[in-house]
Amino acid sequence: MKHLVFIFLVTALLFAGEYKYQDNISVLSADGTKLSANVFTPEGEGKFPAIIFPNSWAMDEDQYYVQAALFAEKGYIVFSYSSRGWGKSEGKVTVAGPQDMEDLSACIDWVIANTPVDKDNIGISGISYGAGISLLGLAHDERIKTAAAMSVWGDLITSLYGNETPHVVWATVLLGSGYLTGNMDPMIYKHYQNLVKRQNIPETMAWAKKRSPLYVVDKINKRNAPVYISNNLQDEMFQPNSVIRLYEKLNVPKRLDLNLGIHASAELGGLVGIENYVWKNAHMWFDYWLKGQKTGIMQQPPVTMAVKNTGERDSFPAWPHKSIKTKEYFFGERTIFKNGKLLDVAPTELGKDGISSGILSGISTGVPIIGAIFEAHTPIPIITFLPTTNPLISIYYQSAPLEEDFQLRGTPQVEMWIKPSKSQIQMIAHLYTVDSTGFATLITHAPITLHDQTPDEPVKVTWDLVTTSYDLEKGERFVIAIDNYDLNYKSPEHYFDTEILCGEEYKSKITLPYTEK
Repeated sequence: MKHLVFIFLVTALLFAGEYKYQDNISVLSADGTKLSANVFTPEGEGKFPAIIFPNSWAMDEDQYYVQAALFAEKGYIVFSYSSRGWGKSEGKVTVAGPQDMEDLSACIDWVIANTPVDKDNIGISGISYGAGISLLGLAHDERIKTAAAMSVWGDLITSLYGNETPHVVWATVLLGSGYLTGNMDPMIYKHYQNLVKRQNIPETMAWAKKRSPLYVVDKINKRNAPVYISNNLQDEMFQPNSVIRLYEKLNVPKRLDLNLGIHASAELGGLVGIENYVWKNAHMWFDYWLKGQKTGIMQQPPVTMAVKNTGERDSFPAWPHKSIKTKEYFFGERTIFKNGKLLDVAPTELGKDGISSGILSGISTGVPIIGAIFEAHTPIPIITFLPTTNPLISIYYQSAPLEEDFQLRGTPQVEMWIKPSKSQIQMIAHLYTVDSTGFATLITHAPITLHDQTPDEPVKVTWDLVTTSYDLEKGERFVIAIDNYDLNYKSPEHYFDTEILCGEEYKSKITLPYTEK
């Protein structure tokens, strides 16, 4: 990390302006914990608006050095600090818990006591961990006027345990980097083990709820505090689904940008001074709300969504919006040596298909992390050759060729009737587009794990896939593929079968949101 800081510091020299920089600041929190910080203060007389930057996970207060200098040049006081347990700050990492909120308030106290700050115009911003603290802090401390949260989580339990499925790869990344660079509270690993072993779940959910911006929306709404949110469509750590739910519940001046990229990647360039869409909007947001400048940010459509395979960006005046419609495809039973079909109407006769648990089905979300990086930032998609998939442990349903272009926008939902052979099973749903040769390109996916089921009894299972934005051309086909194993997720440790039912009584289907151009 020292090399990263060095790069940040050298790059920042290019932006030297009329401001003072003070490093090695120590802020005393309410419980006596000392926090490490730095501050940029503009030269000149009078009061200045301020921006608080909490660090990202595994980073420290020097992370925002370049952006802090850029904001300081424009007349902002910029205070960056390492949250407890990170960098040179004392204490243990508590994942944006109540002590972190006390720390934030202590930092604001320091800014008010030691800088010429305009107390009515204090904002907060951060990426990832810092974004979570930003939104939670906006609800906690009324001295913060507005927030810009980048790659934030909406609901922490959904991010790590969505559809009751432990997301082990990204959780391991968080834990590993945390133990390497921070002073972790042992409770963090305990709660992770609770999810993996499915024990003490109510306790862990209560812990996560206290750390989730989704559950403090009422406090933000009560204050009418403006919020800018930026998230990335291929973010498998903090998927956009719960962030969209958070945005929908906010009744304040607000903006949501959904970008191409994995976790934090759309914002990364701004940390070394590269102007990009997200940081440009963050500057316009703060210039409007903290300095009263007419930047035009509030005249733009408040919701934008980058299109996954075109690089274009769609805009919406609200979300959800009446321009978004839905298309249902019903599952049709497969026959010997053939795939199942996606039909416009449910079949009248009962159909049954069975798959067993197992690895190497041929259906995949790609190599964990690496596949997502290539998919998000290169022209290399995640591709499956459907004719070679294993029909014993997977199944796919394919639509007829599209009669016109299709603009997929939003959150696809799968609804399936199944008979599980065991009380616990897992399914992974993959949405593809497929060409005439059988090569299928992954659009989105999501797992679900069922617990405490009655074996061999029909049950309807409904779950959302990860929100996406994707354009299909006339003649392409949709495919929904189901298997029972993916390296990204913790799977049941026993063998199981899944019988899939379809027909007029058991309407297994996928619902696709789309917009018309």
